Formats: sequence, C-alpha cells, structure tokens
Amino acid sequence: MKVARVNTMAALESFKQNSKLLALLDSDGITALAGVATAFMVNPGIVIVRQRAKSDSFFLIAKGGVRIFVDADGQQKEVARLGPGNFFGEMGVFTGEPRSATVMSIGKSVLFVFSVSGFHK
Repeated sequence: MKVARVNTMAALESFKQNSKLLALLDSDGITALAGVATAFMVNPGIVIVRQRAKSDSFFLIAKGGVRIFVDADGQQKEVARLGPGNFFGEMGVFTGEPRSATVMSIGKSVLFVFSVSGFHK
C-alpha cells in the first residue's frame, strides 16, 4: 500500500512528545485537533501534492520527510527538504492560490493533513 490512514489520535499523542507546539495542548486540545486532522502513512517516492493543483489542505510532518520541487523550464528542481515538525501547503490555503511546488515523500512518512473544510465545522 502506498498511502495508509493511521489512528490520528494515537499519532498526535506520539508526536506531542517531540513537538514544542503540541506540548502546549492538554488532552482536550489534542482531541479537538484530532477532529480536524487526518493522519496518513506515506511510502517513499509518493507525490503528496503537485505544483499548480488546488490548495485545499496543509500538512504537518510527524515522521519521515519530504522533498520539495518546483518546475523550472520543464525540469523539476529540488528547492528544499523538510522533516518532522515542519509543515507545508499552508500558503495556498491562506491565499487561495494553487500549489507553488510539488512535494514527494522521503522514506516512510507520517503526515497530518488539515483540510480547509475541517476548520469550518
């Protein structure tokens, strides 16, 4: 399987131990966050988002990492690598603009996905 859903609450509790931001949340805060997030395990080499696609969610890396590419004259150019605790996809969510880069997983990664619609519940 290339992408598998994992228990979001368990993943958040585990990630909380290594996150200064999530460490500020009590159990009610973690429960609320789990209500708007979905956790996924992604195998290596999977494209998570594509440049120019609609931006309707952002991602927090709990485990593993990602490579970020931009299309430059028809060639994919790697511009960054992100690991646990980093996030991506937020700018398009805030601005409504399409994705500015393609993001691919490095190794087995666990990602929290936060959809715009989840925050309007």
